[in-house]
Amino acid sequence: MKAILDVSLLGQGFYYPKARTGIFRVVENLATLLPEISEELTLSYADTLDLPATLRYFETYLRNQSITFINDNKQVVRANFENSLLSPFPLNSVPQKIIKRILYKLNTHHSVFQDTFLDESSVYHTPYFPIPEQVQKKKNIAKLITVHDLIPIKYPEYFENQTDNVVHKIVKSIQKDNFAVCVSETTKADLLEITGIPEEQVFVAPLAASTSLFYPETDQEIINKTLSKYGISTSKSYYLSISTLEPRKNIDTVIKSFAELISQEKIEDLELVLVGTKGWDFDKIFQAINVSPTIKEKIIITGYVPDEDLAALYSGALAFVYMSFCEGFGLPPLEAMQCGTAIISSETTSLPEVIGEAGILLPPTDREGIAHAMKYLYKNSDVREIFRAKSLVRASAFSWQKYANENYQIYKKIG
Repeated sequence: MKAILDVSLLGQGFYYPKARTGIFRVVENLATLLPEISEELTLSYADTLDLPATLRYFETYLRNQSITFINDNKQVVRANFENSLLSPFPLNSVPQKIIKRILYKLNTHHSVFQDTFLDESSVYHTPYFPIPEQVQKKKNIAKLITVHDLIPIKYPEYFENQTDNVVHKIVKSIQKDNFAVCVSETTKADLLEITGIPEEQVFVAPLAASTSLFYPETDQEIINKTLSKYGISTSKSYYLSISTLEPRKNIDTVIKSFAELISQEKIEDLELVLVGTKGWDFDKIFQAINVSPTIKEKIIITGYVPDEDLAALYSGALAFVYMSFCEGFGLPPLEAMQCGTAIISSETTSLPEVIGEAGILLPPTDREGIAHAMKYLYKNSDVREIFRAKSLVRASAFSWQKYANENYQIYKKIG
């Protein structure tokens, strides 16, 4: 079987490490693991955004793989030429940025694929972006798109640009003969409701967390060094929350629950650590923080934290608190569980699918319940250890190898 995988996101992540989000990891693991699954699968790659950057990603991180791109030969030659101009300079250096800016202005061509590859392949899979029109016109090839969530459509109030969103473009691009693979049963149900696509054309393959990045860090010296790096006390306990600072993540409720716990119990040796970059409409978060000087000094906002520091932060926490209003999957709780961290989470949308019975699940607006759960785990170390063990068992049900294999099985069904 011959299949084509759109790997455009890898190019974005090459130059911009902050773009290496959960969806980036999906593409990375599919590109890495699918070629190893079966000798019957021949995988080629496509790029619709920045072919030079994507080629550099493959040359840097996937050198040992046999790599074939279906982009037009002229575009590949041009991309290699651009990389020859960029590669002598350090990554993201000023000269490199200037050259990239000039090349971007000169490049007016859209991505074009070689028809030979499309005609000979059974499946075209895009893990994020809409299926290109050139591919949609080919009747011989099964078109598969990964749908991560439909939250901007289901819950537009949580988004600044309520209609100008990639998710809207993805949904509009899905045609009646296309197939979809969703990351959760919740997202599948949303897709069926919104698009009316036949259920037999929609599959589910749950995501995973990287075992090389997310694991129980047992070296206290490493944990303490990481805590100190981000201004977190090494002599106090802390609850951890990791997400973009935006309304959908419901962080102001977590802060208010934490404040109630501190005030009612007169706790001095406990902090709340908020990891993540500012999104939009985050005023309520800082209003909640500034209610009391006593509370403010117990809340640490780290900003962006690179992946390599997250295992230590997860492992050192009393628990991970994630009270999001809605998710398509919920990677942060899975990452936390894989680090052996106890979980307090909202019971909404896909989160119960990920966490199962391994954590404390509550309505996202239940401030009293959240504060009580925090108090319960703070005061009972034996209970924390039980939930830590549950987290590790639950996390073991997810793996990127399993995810890649499930996608391959879908290829065989539709191709």
